[in-house]
Amino acid sequence: MSRKQLADIIAAIFIFLFVYTAMSKLMGFDAIKIRAGFLPALQPYAVFIGVAVPVTELLTVLLLVMKRTRLCGLVVSLVLMGVFTGYIGWMLWLGVALPCTCGGVISRLTWPQHLWLNVGFMLLGIVGIWCYGAGVKSVKI
Repeated sequence: MSRKQLADIIAAIFIFLFVYTAMSKLMGFDAIKIRAGFLPALQPYAVFIGVAVPVTELLTVLLLVMKRTRLCGLVVSLVLMGVFTGYIGWMLWLGVALPCTCGGVISRLTWPQHLWLNVGFMLLGIVGIWCYGAGVKSVKI
């Protein structure tokens, strides 16, 4: 298997992940707003977060689907997973026991399990960027 093929498989995994979680979040939009509102620091931004996160995930999917923007999509995927991982770390540090807003099967994970899952996706993102970037001489924007 070539590096590019591995990068394409990783991109497909991120596409599945982001479509799945974005659709779950959009279907449970009210639950996301309520859960974001539980944290005083996020309360004023609950509606914005409830819309921005799934929209950002779907825009990332568009970047990953198109070959011309796939490397950018992998970078954005890594950044998103870093933000999500930071949020989970913050939740663990605060000791807040809010339910996950990811939806579906992923929402059944404990916060520590979710943290490790996200770290795994971050590692996948790094490998994908390395594999895809190794075959790209220059990136045209």
